Amino acid sequence: MHTHCPNCEQPFSLEPGFYFGATYVSYGMTVVYMLSAFIFNWLLIGAPIMTALPFVIGGFVLLSPMVFRLSRTIYLSFFVKYSPDPKGISAEKP
Repeated sequence: MHTHCPNCEQPFSLEPGFYFGATYVSYGMTVVYMLSAFIFNWLLIGAPIMTALPFVIGGFVLLSPMVFRLSRTIYLSFFVKYSPDPKGISAEKP
């Protein structure tokens, strides 16, 4: 991940160990994905449990980098307020 936001220069590491809480967000996202993918494969498609399980786990392995970054972004948004005008620069020129 970048050390600072390329648009507003917000530092992404606010303090040591800050993103430890993002593991809880990541866990929640993983549980939602695993349950929904498993239910989709098992109930809607009708795949046997032992066939659906490798596809669900394989899908998570492919999605894990996105889940990692998204969980950190969600966790950061709890503590840092969004400003549509980052540096106080107006879109209109005087």
